[in-house]
Amino acid sequence: MFCYVENLKKNVILKKIFKNQLDELSKKQAILECEVTCKLDHFNLVKGYDKEETLSEYRVIMELVNDADYLQEKVENVNTKNE
Repeated sequence: MFCYVENLKKNVILKKIFKNQLDELSKKQAILECEVTCKLDHFNLVKGYDKEETLSEYRVIMELVNDADYLQEKVENVNTKNE
């Protein structure tokens, strides 16, 4: 889901994981995914800004990549650094 977050002053993607569609193992994996996504900080990965849990879902607020050339630019940056 696309939305604007006031405290970040930017458009983001809100990833929702619905609990009623998960078994217990999948719930643990979803929690871990939310935690890890927000801890990772690498220029080749979409940034996870924050995570939250409601009664019905797990949510991750993630960087919006709204650029058709985003992947190509990332690949070119990696290739330039490796030269």
